Amino acid sequence: MFHVALDPNLAALLVKDAYVNNSKPAAWIRELVCRHIASSDCDFSNLYEEAKQADSKLWSDSYSTRRKKPSVEESS
Repeated sequence: MFHVALDPNLAALLVKDAYVNNSKPAAWIRELVCRHIASSDCDFSNLYEEAKQADSKLWSDSYSTRRKKPSVEESS
């Protein structure tokens, strides 16, 4: 996870750009970052797919763990 603070006027432009591109601002930032890291302009583009797969596995493992926990009603 990564949080970024943007100055108000840049943030307003980002919001407008995201909606012009039929996206929500956070999703649009994620898309732009992924595009850059996957591009030949990034020194680490060769690691993009590996990182994406590792993140997908982390999410999947986390989701599975949450699904296995009994609810409050089940544990009573």
